[in-house]
Amino acid sequence: MRLFAVLILIFIAFSVQAVVGQAPPLPPPDYLQEEKAWIKEEGAPRETWGQYNDTRERILNLTYRHSAVNIAYVIRSSDPGDVIRATFIVYRNASSTNGFNSTGHLYPGSVPAWSQLLLVSTNQTEGEYTYHLFIATFDPEGVPGVYQVRINLSGTLSGGSSWQSPNGNPRVPWMFFRVPEGTSWPVSVSDQLGRYSPFFLDTPIPSTEFNASMLVKPPGNDTGVSTASVWWNSTNGSTIVFAQVPVYYAGQGRWAAQHIVPANASLFPANYTSPYRVTIEVGPYRRHASFYVYPLSAAIVPDTWLVETPPAISDNRTAAFRWTGSDLDGQVVQYHYRLDSAEWITTTKTWTVFYGLSNGTHRFEVRSRDDDGIDDPTPAWFSFVVRVNSPPDTWISSGPNATSTEHDVSFSWGGSDVDGLVVSYQYRMDGFSWRNTTETTTSYRNLTSGSHTFQVRAVDDKGAVDPTPASWSFEIMPTWCESELARLRQLAE
Repeated sequence: MRLFAVLILIFIAFSVQAVVGQAPPLPPPDYLQEEKAWIKEEGAPRETWGQYNDTRERILNLTYRHSAVNIAYVIRSSDPGDVIRATFIVYRNASSTNGFNSTGHLYPGSVPAWSQLLLVSTNQTEGEYTYHLFIATFDPEGVPGVYQVRINLSGTLSGGSSWQSPNGNPRVPWMFFRVPEGTSWPVSVSDQLGRYSPFFLDTPIPSTEFNASMLVKPPGNDTGVSTASVWWNSTNGSTIVFAQVPVYYAGQGRWAAQHIVPANASLFPANYTSPYRVTIEVGPYRRHASFYVYPLSAAIVPDTWLVETPPAISDNRTAAFRWTGSDLDGQVVQYHYRLDSAEWITTTKTWTVFYGLSNGTHRFEVRSRDDDGIDDPTPAWFSFVVRVNSPPDTWISSGPNATSTEHDVSFSWGGSDVDGLVVSYQYRMDGFSWRNTTETTTSYRNLTSGSHTFQVRAVDDKGAVDPTPASWSFEIMPTWCESELARLRQLAE
């Protein structure tokens, strides 16, 4: 399975935070590498992924001050079960210099701006190797300066690259980008649920409207205008909708313009290759944004994988499962799971526990559902066997009559075990100590007159003993002499 999951977000310093709720970017075209790292400007074409490393000439200069930065890292292994964790760390130059020292790295005085730990994002197996791809997005929130991207690794790796125990800095160069000074934000386009490009109009949960907005921070807190012009342009450049909308104050010296149009196939027919374009002009500030509208056939289905399962053969009637999921063109919003082909259970949790399982084979399945309402067509599954030892059973096949004058008696018995073998028996008379035997018969001689109880219990190959021994009760009637002696004793008394 191709896997992608962002599990932990850590926000530190300068109120800089990770971009959430936005579809992750497509990976670099050539990401099937032994080990490599890339960065690019958010929204830039896929072909612009680059390394931008080591010298001040090799630096990514962002087009807009408020652009975000996509970060990708890949490492390959020879075992798809390897667990590799990558932590992306971004540092900002805090010195009065350009930030670089003689070796082309940021000065030690640089400050951490953001950190994000990713646990097993995308796993793709090609030939003898599995490629572990990690992708995240960092938003510097317009704080200008030079930034450095570092990567730390942890986990296990069983060959496939130069790493054997990936704990520390990987063998990839540090990468750099520069946030320029600026006074305007790029145009943002989302749908009614806050989802970003690409959009789908025919999924179970379709986009029904598009919302374009832009922020500006003019000198002197004055845009010079009270209305903004908005152009929604087709893939061929022609204007679909033109509107003039009010400019409103958004706080902290910022002004905003926003426009909403219906998202329908008559205005925005699906197109695989060419983007739509929206332009917003607020006084002297004119910015653009491109977005795609894809048909349902282009929607990327969500993926699901299990991260915790019981043993394949379990001696426990309780089974716990944990899972996670990803969606490369959106986000997972819920999961469905079931055991042994029962009805699907809907949940937003990523774990469940089953109790009191019966002996035998069981199959657990779980699938993701994304924000477009599409289910993972290939649910993650795990088959396991519960083998909890059942005690053996015992029966007595023959013994004396319920009342008898015979003082010599014999018994025969048998036993069975539903999940193993009976290997021995234990028997006793009248509550005395148990005797061990592998035979299925025994005899007693010269028993006294009166009531007696014989018991026998089986022992299986796992040492379990029948908790309810088979029992046979009987009475030996007294002889004529014993009866006469008893009568004479009563007369004497």
